[in-house]
Amino acid sequence: MTPHGTPTGYDEGCRGANCAHHHTPLMTCTEAKTRYAGDWEYMRAVDNGTATTEKASYAKPKVARLVAETAKEKAVRPVKVKAAPKPRKSRARPGGRIAKPIKHGTRYGADKGCKEDCPNAEAGGPSCQAVRRARQTAYWRAQQDHDVTPRHQKVTYE
Repeated sequence: MTPHGTPTGYDEGCRGANCAHHHTPLMTCTEAKTRYAGDWEYMRAVDNGTATTEKASYAKPKVARLVAETAKEKAVRPVKVKAAPKPRKSRARPGGRIAKPIKHGTRYGADKGCKEDCPNAEAGGPSCQAVRRARQTAYWRAQQDHDVTPRHQKVTYE
């Protein structure tokens, strides 16, 4: 026979409305199991065999709340003044963010802002825009031919 109103009853499968103590002033098996997990005094009583199934026998007394201050008492009470917050130190560099130099003669140089008068073109090499255009042309041609993307192929510049 299942001992109703105990954690053992819950462990044996008594849950919810199936418990004989459902809708009575006694603890159900679910309530007993929950209280056993969270109330140390009740757990000790169950382990010693002295626990009862009454809910009120293990009720904890409520702590009396403090009476709120009246408006007059609040007005008389000294007010603490907070000190001004300390200014935070800036982590920014004094000159702002230092941009990485543009690597000219690459498609990345064109992406970073090298549009006209590329120093690499003046030195006799391909400009950033020419390299970018050649890369895009090779990519589009490979797409039309249903070929693989030419990532590691040598591209000729015009």
